[in-house]
Amino acid sequence: MINTPPADLCQRFGHLWMVRMLSLLLLLMLCTAAKAQITSGTIANGLIYSASNGQITITGYNGSGGALTIPSTILGVTGTVTAIGDSAFKNSTNLTRVTIPNSVSSIGIGAFGVCTGLTHVIIPDGVTSIGIWAFANCTSLTNVTIPGSVTSIGNYAFFGCSSLTSIAVDSRNSVYSSVDGVVFNKNQTTLIMYPPGKGGRYAIPTGVTFIGDVAFIGITSLASVTIPNSVTSIGTYSFASMSLTSITIPNSEVEPKTRTGKC
Repeated sequence: MINTPPADLCQRFGHLWMVRMLSLLLLLMLCTAAKAQITSGTIANGLIYSASNGQITITGYNGSGGALTIPSTILGVTGTVTAIGDSAFKNSTNLTRVTIPNSVSSIGIGAFGVCTGLTHVIIPDGVTSIGIWAFANCTSLTNVTIPGSVTSIGNYAFFGCSSLTSIAVDSRNSVYSSVDGVVFNKNQTTLIMYPPGKGGRYAIPTGVTFIGDVAFIGITSLASVTIPNSVTSIGTYSFASMSLTSITIPNSEVEPKTRTGKC
């Protein structure tokens, strides 16, 4: 004959097992919440930040302006500064110079938009992406260098930078290149971006086959553009909102995308 435990003992054991499992589940949930905890604050130079899982993002600025060096670490905060957030410095018209640390990998959408007093910015090796509108309407910015690490530049990144006469690209960059201050893809078959403050007359180099989307958009200082026979396609809004007095189109067939733009 097989002896079975009393029913109340089984019930108590089952209840105890359930309590222990619920306690363990609650502990796991608390640990997960602690790991995902987001902290935020403002440091002495006016930088506003948020931090999570060892990554710090600069989210805003309320400092006095002038020359600003963004630190790679923040005292008392675990991790390193890895991102400049969307619109973080937007309308900070009192900034004149910004140095970004090597720890940063991304510059967000409109991060430095309408920083009209900004004359110089150092983008370090380590940055891989520059968001759309990132430096739009920084009207005092005169030149900029794209480091070798950058693999993505958003449309309109330097739109309206009316003093920007040259955009240099580090020769080690595997995606982009620069000729006479104009940005191309690495093998220079696509013209990607013409600096908004570069005026005069411009002849696109022979060998270019595609004029990229918004490549010349909003440039009012350029008088004329000559397109070579090698060009077979023109992107969306490539020549929109310009003040061209003349444009020379090649004899070969060129296929414009929709909404090429109005000069």
